[in-house]
Amino acid sequence: MAEEQGKESVRERNRSATLLPADHGVKYCVAAPPGKWLAHVVLLSVFLLLAPVFPASLPAATFSVNSGHDVEDLEPGNGLCVAYIIFNLPAVLPFCTLRAAIEEANSLPGEDTIYLDAGTYTLSLAGTGEDRAASGDLDITDSLRIIGAGADRTVIDAAGLDRVFDISGPATKVFLSGITIRGGALPAGLPAGERDGGGVRNRASLSLSRVVVVGNVASGAGGGLFNGATGRLAVQASTIAANSAAE
Repeated sequence: MAEEQGKESVRERNRSATLLPADHGVKYCVAAPPGKWLAHVVLLSVFLLLAPVFPASLPAATFSVNSGHDVEDLEPGNGLCVAYIIFNLPAVLPFCTLRAAIEEANSLPGEDTIYLDAGTYTLSLAGTGEDRAASGDLDITDSLRIIGAGADRTVIDAAGLDRVFDISGPATKVFLSGITIRGGALPAGLPAGERDGGGVRNRASLSLSRVVVVGNVASGAGGGLFNGATGRLAVQASTIAANSAAE
């Protein structure tokens, strides 16, 4: 009887372990009961090792973002949008962020789709000089559709960190719908060509439908949206207003 009670006590102590988002390049940390680190690290390792065996070679993928945190993907290109995991044993709950979904979409062939629920998605992962969406602005380098719940309900806010979207690629086609893009900022002192497009810089094919671009700042041209020499732009039922640019 005492042995059974002891087992039940261990089960209760281990019922909750959390994999939390971390900053400054640290991908994750594990919070587990004392003496149980190995078990939870093994469980995490098994989950990540098995991830590539799930179907990931489809022509296009669909990702539903279920986290408002700004965390990069644990393993970009494996077909699974997993930025961090919460263990609530026996459940293992993977969370997909907007940044992680874009990283996956950039790595996969075909025109992928990302769905965003109502809420504000604030960029907070600082970084410059990379074009993989791992930090700073959200780099889109492959064809993608981002569908929000409506411009009055789904907001992507750079909070002055960087521009919001940087879209590039000669064959890249991007469709944005039902979102607000705000809070992009490009400070003075950036190299020529990097100061343009506080909200969006487009050097591909971009379509906006029912999108609001507002409250963005560029130290170059195009406070809200800059359409580069190679960019193609279509705007339908959208508003680009109250942005500012130095040029």
